[in-house]
Amino acid sequence: MHFTSVFPVGIVTCGLFWILYAIDPALVMPDWIAKLIPAWLNHITHTFPVFYIFLDSYFHKRKSPGNKSCWIISAILVFIYFTIIGYVRYYDGYWLYPILTMFAIEHFVISYILAFFGFFLLIKAACLLNNKLHDQTNSKSSAKIGKVKKIH
Repeated sequence: MHFTSVFPVGIVTCGLFWILYAIDPALVMPDWIAKLIPAWLNHITHTFPVFYIFLDSYFHKRKSPGNKSCWIISAILVFIYFTIIGYVRYYDGYWLYPILTMFAIEHFVISYILAFFGFFLLIKAACLLNNKLHDQTNSKSSAKIGKVKKIH
């Protein structure tokens, strides 16, 4: 879950929110919502997850998934996410993100493809970070050093 969901979703949520917010806050948050949420709470909600993710990565060693699993999970999660966005638009009559009102069908197709590859790259970034932090490339040699030779 960390590699395939927590890391990529947390990084994308925080990163995209603040990039779009810097361009124009109305792209990610309609005015009526901005009036309800204090600035400090908005900042914590969209910044803290990144710190938590990196602390979690630092303190917990995990086995990284293989490439095939990463591709499959990327495809499934991006499909589910875009399905939810479409569902809300179709059944509730509004876009989850105001920026989507500016999109033509071509923009959705490009966004879907970029999301798929971007999600895969974020999963691989999580794996790389885990391997660097916990030095899994040298784990085989350190395991050999720790073994005790049996005497018969």
